[in-house]
Amino acid sequence: MAHEISDITGVHEMFYVNDEKPWHGLGTPVGEALTSEEAIQAAHLEWEVEKRKVYFKKDDGTFIETKAYSTVRTDVEIPLGIVSERYMTIQNREAFSFMDTLVGTKEAKLITAGALFNGEKIWMLCKIPGTLVIKGMDTVDKYLLLFNSHHGRSGCKVLITPIRVVCNNTLRIALQKAEVSVNIHHIGNIQHKVVEAQRILGITIDYYTQIEETFRTFANREMTEDDIKYYMLSVIPGDSDYFKKVREKVRELHDIGIGSDMAAGTLWGAYNACVEFVDHQNVSKRKNPDRYIENITFGRGADIKTRAYEKALELVRLNN
Repeated sequence: MAHEISDITGVHEMFYVNDEKPWHGLGTPVGEALTSEEAIQAAHLEWEVEKRKVYFKKDDGTFIETKAYSTVRTDVEIPLGIVSERYMTIQNREAFSFMDTLVGTKEAKLITAGALFNGEKIWMLCKIPGTLVIKGMDTVDKYLLLFNSHHGRSGCKVLITPIRVVCNNTLRIALQKAEVSVNIHHIGNIQHKVVEAQRILGITIDYYTQIEETFRTFANREMTEDDIKYYMLSVIPGDSDYFKKVREKVRELHDIGIGSDMAAGTLWGAYNACVEFVDHQNVSKRKNPDRYIENITFGRGADIKTRAYEKALELVRLNN
């Protein structure tokens, strides 16, 4: 499976709009943004998942029924995860339909979608019109990332995902406030939660206004040498030589990384140095392509980016 993009059926299960071509170049290119149904077809995600009973095979060849279930991708008959009796599937079409309220009113454009790990994880990325402007020419594009899993270890989530244009830093931000949180568990009344998710997605445009103000606050917060050391230690803690080297690299990116000429010496610069390390330094696209997408979007790297944002907010509050 190249680059973790699922190709179990012989085609890469992903699409992208031509002018948003991903670094690996995999998937089906299309000429314009799609509806969720068109995205499902272009990314070859028409398949569904069923929940099936798990049985234990004894040494004598007989089977015993267990309390566990397996999620099974029905088109290729492969298991994707082990789940409980309460677990309810959210099909790809159901998950993608969450975005239709935005796309249908032209407030957002679907620019890429796909599957990872034979279909264990599904994502869709929407671009929202307009940009955030942080100190003159430092611009940030606005995106929403929808993520659904079929392996039973996480629910369906929507993440605000601004991307700093100058360096292509993906500034992953979870919607954690109760009034804007989108975290749909695979338990209970799924259809009710779909309706609620559609309502919540409609207010994320306004939430981006708050984020713009937050980023500007980061840019206006000057950092001393001690401030920078404290911040980077809080984002990347640890006393081993490895963590010390990581912090040294992040400090270097703060000084000479892409976009540092616009942000060095500020909290905005320190925050972006942490993100740049994850997106462009920690896992090589060329040497480790099978880990790259997972790391920056859902894995440990994504956790570092979220922590970098949260710790930056804490520093701002300490000075208010």
